[in-house]
Formats: sequence, C-alpha cells, structure tokens
Amino acid sequence: MLLEKLDNIITGYGLICTTIFLPNENPKNYAVLDPLYEEYALFANNAPQYNVEHVRINIYTQKDYAKIKRDIEKLLREADVEITGREYGGYSRDSGKSQGYHLYCIDVCGYEYIGGI
Repeated sequence: MLLEKLDNIITGYGLICTTIFLPNENPKNYAVLDPLYEEYALFANNAPQYNVEHVRINIYTQKDYAKIKRDIEKLLREADVEITGREYGGYSRDSGKSQGYHLYCIDVCGYEYIGGI
C-alpha cells in the first residue's frame, strides 16, 4: 500500500518512479523506491494492531537536488507519510547509468491498521 501511495505522489510530481531497477532511458530526474522492511507495531492482547512498511526513496537528478527534495518532502507531509530520515548520497562521477547524477535519499514509513479488539 505504501509503495503505491509513494508512486502516485512521485509520478504526480512529474518524476519517473520505479521499484528496485533503473529505467532503460536516461532521464534527467527519476526516483527508485527500495522497500526496506516491514514490522508489526502497537500490540494489544498479544496481537499486532498495525503493519508498518519502511521504504527508501532514492531521488536521482542531474539538476539541483535541493528544490526537488523540498517539493517531494512537502508532498509526503501533506499525504501523511512519516519521514524517518534524509541524507545526501553524493554525486556520481563514475561511468555507467548513474554517471552525472546527484543522489538524495528520503526514508519513510506508512502504517496500515490490521487488527482490533
């Protein structure tokens, strides 16, 4: 559920969004969603009440990453997506698909109610 929500937010912003793999073409900006892990939270009567999904959004851009990351973070907050971490991943000078891209990572989590008393 969280991946679909993130995909809608990011593609709505105008970025190509994919999960795990890089697009075949070389767009100026794109995002890759990496599912990190899931966990149960908020137990009652020995039963979990929520499933929590953790995802890393990797934003690749050949332009200034600051505006894109601010815009994406604002959209995430407006959609009630919890931001748990952010970091600049660096600039790739290496050859290959990621050459010439800035990488900015945003870690997020989403809660899905799965039980009740």
